[in-house]
Amino acid sequence: RATGEPPPVDGDGPPGTIPRARLIRWCLMATRKRGARFGRKLVTKMESILPASYVSRADFTLSVDAVYREQRFINAALSSFDALNGHVHSFLVIIWAVILLLAGIFLVDWGVNLDDWVVPISSTFLSFALLLGWLPYETFAGILFVLAARPYDIGDRIIVADPGTAGVGREQFVVADIGLLSTRVFTLNGEEHVLQNFVTRKLSVINVQRSRNPIIVMSVQLPARTPGNQVSELIEVVRQYIAATPTDWVTLASSLINPPDYRAGIIEVTLMPLSAHKKVRDDLLEQARSRLQIFVHVYMQSAGMEFVQPRQEVHASLLGPGDTPPPWLTGAAAAASAHSAAARPTPS
Repeated sequence: RATGEPPPVDGDGPPGTIPRARLIRWCLMATRKRGARFGRKLVTKMESILPASYVSRADFTLSVDAVYREQRFINAALSSFDALNGHVHSFLVIIWAVILLLAGIFLVDWGVNLDDWVVPISSTFLSFALLLGWLPYETFAGILFVLAARPYDIGDRIIVADPGTAGVGREQFVVADIGLLSTRVFTLNGEEHVLQNFVTRKLSVINVQRSRNPIIVMSVQLPARTPGNQVSELIEVVRQYIAATPTDWVTLASSLINPPDYRAGIIEVTLMPLSAHKKVRDDLLEQARSRLQIFVHVYMQSAGMEFVQPRQEVHASLLGPGDTPPPWLTGAAAAASAHSAAARPTPS
């Protein structure tokens, strides 16, 4: 009203798109009976799935497919968890049956002298305990690991590594089935592996599916003679580009300028933007990284900034008095080399 311009219509935006606010409002109207708390969770979830203010048909289709895939994984995980609980229930029923059987044997007078059976039964239990060793404990600990800790669900991408080591460069697995004793996984190229739960319990399990948005580290090398104002402008332009692409990046978390390497003649600028994609979507991460690198390259060209030139090795050799110049050394260079060889004193 202050400027006299008409208010914006809910729907204005690029052609072929729909405002994210309208989609959120529709979802809130459809689920208003579930309360305000559920509505706040719904808004947060939709904003994470649809980061752009205007949603195209392709973005909407990808988000629906992602939600549908996640729902299938959740249903499979619940079915697997129910199956595990069923196995545990059956195991507890067997334990109680054995306890009642032993109680019936020892409490009811069967006309048998039980004192004669104490030593054989005790010897049998001790023999089994010595033969099995730590296997019962490890097996029970592995069962508790998958039931109580629940480090992964069906459909999650995980990395199994030694404790204290990073998961960079390690093989990634997709969880296909979770059992009481083992977990069946597949590699990204289709190989099937079986991980024993009591062994996995001692390792470090990195759940890529549950990991947060990563910070991408990207380095830009500039000649050491680059003016400081151009370096500052490069960082500021990258910050503006990240702010203008919310579908790929959240913010520029940090930027570092390393000390110049005068021997190599370069200065290295480290950029650390926070990605808007989850770590599990490595395809989208690489696409966003490529677009950022292309933007930096194009900006450096348009701003007239110099690029780091590869170092070229120079080999020099002196010809002796009777040496023949190489074929590529002709003309004045050959004459100068021969003159310098003739003028060089002969060692005594």
